[in-house]
Amino acid sequence: MSNIQRLGKSALWVLVISVFTKILALLREIFIAKHFGASDAADSYFMAYSILGMFCLISHAMHGSLVPMFINVRGRGKREEKHYIERLLTGAIVALAIVSLTVFVLSPQLVSFFARGFVGEKKTLTIMLLRTGTTFILLSGIYDLFGNYLISVERFIPESIAGLMLNIAYLGYFLLMPGKWLTVQSLMGMVVVAMLIKGIVLWICSRQNLGAIHLRNGILQDSDIQETLRLAGPILLGSMTYYVNGMVDKFIASGLSPGKISAMNYASKVTGMLTTLLVSITITIVFPSIVKISLADDEWLKLSVRKGLSFLLYLILPLVTGIIVLRLPIIELLYQRGEFTSSSTDLTVPALALYAIIILTYVLSEFLLKVFYAKQNMSLPMYIGIASVALNIVLDFVLVVKYDYLGLIAATIAASVFRLVAYAIFLYRCYEIDLGKGTVVSVIKSCMAALCMGTVVFYFNRLLIVISVLQGSALAKVSGLLIAIILGAVVYLVMLAVLRVEELSLIKAYLRRIKD
Repeated sequence: MSNIQRLGKSALWVLVISVFTKILALLREIFIAKHFGASDAADSYFMAYSILGMFCLISHAMHGSLVPMFINVRGRGKREEKHYIERLLTGAIVALAIVSLTVFVLSPQLVSFFARGFVGEKKTLTIMLLRTGTTFILLSGIYDLFGNYLISVERFIPESIAGLMLNIAYLGYFLLMPGKWLTVQSLMGMVVVAMLIKGIVLWICSRQNLGAIHLRNGILQDSDIQETLRLAGPILLGSMTYYVNGMVDKFIASGLSPGKISAMNYASKVTGMLTTLLVSITITIVFPSIVKISLADDEWLKLSVRKGLSFLLYLILPLVTGIIVLRLPIIELLYQRGEFTSSSTDLTVPALALYAIIILTYVLSEFLLKVFYAKQNMSLPMYIGIASVALNIVLDFVLVVKYDYLGLIAATIAASVFRLVAYAIFLYRCYEIDLGKGTVVSVIKSCMAALCMGTVVFYFNRLLIVISVLQGSALAKVSGLLIAIILGAVVYLVMLAVLRVEELSLIKAYLRRIKD
């Protein structure tokens, strides 16, 4: 079986498992919205979870450095690779255990800083939730290490299976836990248990390649570990951009009226699931290949970047357009039940429309970022990230005055656009990777097709609103939304065919090669 066939089949399996996983993840968010709505308790949970996520950046930042390092060390033999992983695991456990303990001790100070608007019981609850979840930081690091190792050997399916198991655990919690125990405190405990399950799955899969894994001394003296840390430092600072932006948003939103943090979170979860799906399928699988191409052939790398961007544009723009047009029925169908009332919907719908735009800028930025990492240029993305954070913070304080919590999301959009444009400019200046005429043509064609699709879906949705009012049933709403999505997809594909988009024929040829 050729490499392209093997990667294609891996991509297909990852797609199937990831789609199913995201459906389960969406059900998880639906249950959270049903039981906690846009309330003070939900605000406390999402704030504590965000603080934990910020500290998990320490391990997430290793992704850009670990995959190239795994590939390089593997070239010196399997024994060297195993020793490197064992020393890396030892260092990660020690470092992240210290971080977890520090977060536990300093939880009151962290909540006071990041959630300045939380007082009384709301503040106390947030501190308790943060302390409950501190083990999550350590477990996340172990998961990231084994996950990146499996990616480096082009085993993409185990990570998808681990994510599937995590969401099954969540659903089991909501379906089997007695109602009186369904609290944000027990939910945070479930976060830790779910991450433990995810880490165990990847550890078992890694042992199939590595055998028994032992902890080793000599961490700081290992030259490969030193090189990994050298590369990871700038990546950490660069990766912090989105998390810092999100924390600044929550920092400011904590002083607004109750429910604003929850509304922003529920909206971002819908778009975040699609973003994660796109990144995991189109970028994670491609990254090892980009590393190898960058080491061998610059011209092939330039062509790969241009084709990759065009493909992503054609894939993402209809998603963004569809979410913006169908934002109201999406939120009503997904969340409006139980504690999530119509007033919660009113807060979440406009946030969803704005977050949809970030899908495009985020995925394209992540794709270009991987090119810098493949070239082992970690510093430049770090500086761009710092500049985007500074821009986001300034715009946050300017726009929140007039536009409230929506101004915070608008500031994030502006910062993400700045980051994307900066990546494109410096890829050309540093490596002569010109996105070129072909990319501009792709932008124009994809916008035309998406605009036509959006217009059709918009007027069809207005008809659906009238029908749903007359019918008043959940089945009518679900059926109408599905028909709108299918209609939009058909219109978009027809427009791509009319515009003679080259990527359509390439995808058909690629699928035929995988099948054959």
